[in-house]
Amino acid sequence: MTSEKKSVGRPLQTDSDGKPISKTLVNLTIPVKLKDFLDKHVPNRSEFFTKVVTSLYIGAICPKCYSDNYLIKTPVGSQCTDCEVWLTLNNCPNCGVSYDPRKYKGMSLNKEYNPFANDNDLKAGCSKCMGVKE
Repeated sequence: MTSEKKSVGRPLQTDSDGKPISKTLVNLTIPVKLKDFLDKHVPNRSEFFTKVVTSLYIGAICPKCYSDNYLIKTPVGSQCTDCEVWLTLNNCPNCGVSYDPRKYKGMSLNKEYNPFANDNDLKAGCSKCMGVKE
């Protein structure tokens, strides 16, 4: 009889290369009432803490790989070039609609795309306000 070991615990979180992300225990001192509130409303404090801290530092740290070494600002917004996550999106200077970097990067994930019409003229605006059809 062949027995396979079932993995136990939470699945490992991996970086963009598929390598496990190292984790560490952090001891925090918080008010008892806050701890009681978290016990009632937050099932996983580790995930909650990670989400809150990365949200506070959006644009300064990547919420996927937790790196601050690969962040770049582009005409479309801010991106982590390590894991290719868009952190912030800019709006078209002409029509004010948020850019869609998925089309900008050559991927057709959203039919309501809004890429730059001309990368060389950033003030020219997006494809929607310039009437460019693809």
